[in-house]
Amino acid sequence: MTTKPDGALLALHKHGAIDGFFVEDDQIDTILDTKNFYVAEVGRMDRIDNGCTVEVMAEAKARGCVTNLDAFA
Repeated sequence: MTTKPDGALLALHKHGAIDGFFVEDDQIDTILDTKNFYVAEVGRMDRIDNGCTVEVMAEAKARGCVTNLDAFA
């Protein structure tokens, strides 16, 4: 993990790098096996943003996960 001198996280992003990211139905139990569920870069992940982000977040909440969403755009 890289941080700036003030301790803030340094994040780098390559446009298009996560466009194809998607969560398939058979992966839901695995990714939601957590107490805290965080989704970042919403607005940059074309495939999942137009697919199932809302449903995955709702399922995480229904399972009692603390949810966080970082909307880029």
